[in-house]
Amino acid sequence: MGTAKMNNYEIEFKRDPLNREVALELDDLNNNRRQCINGLEALAEKGSVIAMIAVGDALLTGRYGTQIDEERGIEYFKKAKQMGSIEAAYRLARYLEAKKDYAQAELELRALCEQNFSPAAYLLGHAFYTNRLGKTDKTLAIRYLEKAAKEGHYHAMRWLALIKWRHGSPIQKISSIYTFIVSLWVLFRQIRVSKSSDSLRKW
Repeated sequence: MGTAKMNNYEIEFKRDPLNREVALELDDLNNNRRQCINGLEALAEKGSVIAMIAVGDALLTGRYGTQIDEERGIEYFKKAKQMGSIEAAYRLARYLEAKKDYAQAELELRALCEQNFSPAAYLLGHAFYTNRLGKTDKTLAIRYLEKAAKEGHYHAMRWLALIKWRHGSPIQKISSIYTFIVSLWVLFRQIRVSKSSDSLRKW
């Protein structure tokens, strides 16, 4: 039986020295929302990156009945990012994209690409191909999608295959079929490993 590969949030959660205290607050959020948010804010003050992410997310989305406060929410994400959190940086980039602050979102994603974070590379590649960030650049799209694909990112592989099929030479079209088959194998493997360990993974 394969061992499931943890996603980035799970990795950062495991590394957080206050993860047990954070877990207790997260578990009880639906029952004692205000008290737990206060508890998470206190843990964030103690340096818990995961608590910073949780509070920042609540402030930006209004989750758990929290009053939306964009300025404070972004500050929590930025503080977690400064402490080395890739998860916080990525969530910040996604939030900026949703708010149509495309220039800043692109800067955040490019910085994550320099750290070889494949979801950021995929998002940039997809964005440059589909005009998702307000501009198109097929060359950059392919460059970032290839970067993500090398890290085993399924969606990047699938989009690369599609682009080659649409715009490539006959040889590239044949290559796109191979790329698509490989992407299906990656997806199958991820699903199989994930199912084998779902009962062991809480976060």
